[in-house]
Amino acid sequence: MGMQPINVTAKPQRMQSFMVVNSSFLLVNPDIVNPIFIGNDPGSQFVSVPPLGSVTIGTSKQDVWVSTNGGNYTVAAYLLPEGTNWTPSPAQVAAQIQALGLATEATQQLVQTDTSNTHLDLALGTNPMLQGSVTSALVSTIGKSIAQDMLHGNAGTTSEIAALLASGSPSGAMGGIPLLRFTQKLGSASGQTILGLNSNPLITFIPVNQPSYECTFIANLPAAAGTVPFVQLTFQWNDNATGLVNDSETFIITSGNGSANAITTYLSGPVRGDILSVNAFNLDPAQTVTLTWVINTISHVVSHDRLVQPNYAPTAPVGFTNPNGSPSTGLVATINPTVGSNATSIRLLATYSGKVNVNINARGQSDNFSYALVDPGTLYSTSGASFFSQDTPAGGSQLNANINMPNGPVLYQVINRSTTAGAPTCSITRDEY
Repeated sequence: MGMQPINVTAKPQRMQSFMVVNSSFLLVNPDIVNPIFIGNDPGSQFVSVPPLGSVTIGTSKQDVWVSTNGGNYTVAAYLLPEGTNWTPSPAQVAAQIQALGLATEATQQLVQTDTSNTHLDLALGTNPMLQGSVTSALVSTIGKSIAQDMLHGNAGTTSEIAALLASGSPSGAMGGIPLLRFTQKLGSASGQTILGLNSNPLITFIPVNQPSYECTFIANLPAAAGTVPFVQLTFQWNDNATGLVNDSETFIITSGNGSANAITTYLSGPVRGDILSVNAFNLDPAQTVTLTWVINTISHVVSHDRLVQPNYAPTAPVGFTNPNGSPSTGLVATINPTVGSNATSIRLLATYSGKVNVNINARGQSDNFSYALVDPGTLYSTSGASFFSQDTPAGGSQLNANINMPNGPVLYQVINRSTTAGAPTCSITRDEY
């Protein structure tokens, strides 16, 4: 069988019905605009043979079907036996270019001779849009170049970009790039008072859209007054779309002994929802606590909650004793008390909610000591809680322990279980890495 034409329409046709057995054919699409499609399934032809294109169909046992793939047109294709290559003539290529409206002599002359400034005046080597002599998507007002339009204050382009980067809205406040820090205040108060065993909402259902939060709290009871100098802070994270509670975290901070000994605590952590509420509860049964605070969201990524009291007040919270130490340098406490026979020495540690390393040195001591980190009252459970305990035998020893601290303050106890006084040395250091 020699070369033969085949009319390709929207109806699929089986190519093997046109071919001699064991013969391969070259399928040629001479159309300058419309493609045809082939496939192995009468219900689906998805392989395109483009205008002025061709494809070889071999002796495969699989059927080959051809159609316009639903196109409402007819292509007069060719089947060339044993064909492997076909090249369209220059006239066909030129006809295709003209049919598609591509660059022709006529369109080039239109651009060169256009005096209405709606095309680029290539003959004169000028570009009216770049020069600002016509308005366009690039230029807001005739007479401004693109560079002038970007810098011109009346256009608002640069100010809107700066606002968008800083606040997420082109009409928002301009500022620095958010990734630098982008602190956004959710709420603050100075000298807010909370009665004994009462709670106050600090912020309620505030939307948040940044990865982390940070807060500072400064708290104190009246001087030399009170019995439970602590404030409980509850953070509740909600999902705005459903109203469900994503997470709830509780932190406890220490209240100082009067305004001169107010205690500062810093808290940071990851955001766990897009709505935040924070509540403060005064744990002292009778005295009013004074609280100064600020709660922010930030663009820094914080992986875990971190509650830190950076310093000890000159006078310890009412009812307690300070250790030595400088928490801001990483030394939470150093303790070297002289503990009498069957007596107990107690120190209230600065709050740190991470891991700490506890070192006990009782070498050279003839007494038997017990050491413990315990709840200052019933802050963590109704019966109190113990987070660490260790004994050293008479004759002394040295030991180290790594402890996970709670979200609030703890007491350090040294108990002498012997009949003579002794003075062991204890230190607690932050282990943040």
